[in-house]
Amino acid sequence: MEKNDVNQKGHRMISPSRFAWLKQELLWHEREGRIQAEQVRAILSDYEVRGGLNFIRVLLVIGALLVGVGVLSFIAGNWSELPRIVKFLLILCGLVGAYVAGWRLERSYPKTAKSLYYIGLAIFGAGIFLIGQMFHFSSHYSQAFLAWAIGAIPLIFYLKDKWVALFAITLMGVYTSAAWDEGVDYPFLTLAMVPLSYWLNERVLGKSKLVLFFANGLAIYLIWATMGYFHLSGGVMSAVLLVLGVTMALLPSQRYAAVLKWQGGMVHGLAAVFLTFPEYWQVWERTFGFAGLGVLVAAAYLALILYWLKKGSLPAVIITCVLIFRFYLDLSYDFLPKSLYFLLAGGLLIGCGFWIERSRKKKGERA
Repeated sequence: MEKNDVNQKGHRMISPSRFAWLKQELLWHEREGRIQAEQVRAILSDYEVRGGLNFIRVLLVIGALLVGVGVLSFIAGNWSELPRIVKFLLILCGLVGAYVAGWRLERSYPKTAKSLYYIGLAIFGAGIFLIGQMFHFSSHYSQAFLAWAIGAIPLIFYLKDKWVALFAITLMGVYTSAAWDEGVDYPFLTLAMVPLSYWLNERVLGKSKLVLFFANGLAIYLIWATMGYFHLSGGVMSAVLLVLGVTMALLPSQRYAAVLKWQGGMVHGLAAVFLTFPEYWQVWERTFGFAGLGVLVAAAYLALILYWLKKGSLPAVIITCVLIFRFYLDLSYDFLPKSLYFLLAGGLLIGCGFWIERSRKKKGERA
């Protein structure tokens, strides 16, 4: 366990499931007479269960969403009949009221306070669209999502809340999607948001693996959107993503090893599947003028997959199954009777499922 998993009281932070397992194991050793009850209590007192999703938090978040939707629905339903100043004051009062109420309830009812902050953030975002409509601002939809994401950043610092961070990263993803539209400026501010997301995760949000996953996703999407912005071919995109995914999976990281392995596997696995199609595969000859380069890349990738399979990597097992099934569909459809084709396909899927389950079981036994 790392130093970063220790809270300010010196207690080691642990998930509820791992704490339950640890307690069960210690009680078993106590029954076997290896340790005393006092030792069990002393060991367990060194741990603190991480706060996760619970019924109250889920209820409050759903309530906040419903209240926000209800308020916005009321405003939108009567929008045309309201004077402009009333519209603006409704948005402003709703925003300020939600934040002030959340601030006042922070100490007594922290979970309820967070739900009010969420409502305030929702009203802020809706206000951007409604005020734009009110004053007839003409801009691309992505600019509104950008403003919404920027408005969420101070709340991330104040609440140190990973869910607000995930929401802001998602909003930046919508803003980044403008790169695919002709005549729209390149999403330069995403270039700042990506490193900011990593910094927030390391310095403010307690090194969350989920936030890292979303930050990686935004970075990958920006690279993909940038290639689309410059009209690169699908083959070039797939080749770049193949290299990117393999690099992620090979990065040395103890804390984030699982995230990088799985997310990198998703990226290079999908890229590898796309590169098996002729129109994508031709990238090696069209772009680099050397058709044999594709064979060399395929051989290197195959060797890497075999190495990962030998190491018991579950993502490698899944990628291998997908590639086998993809080539089966491509090579056998025109040559086999349809009944045999579907029978073999079903058997192949069952075999892949058994292989994945067996790999997961072996992985669990080694853990």
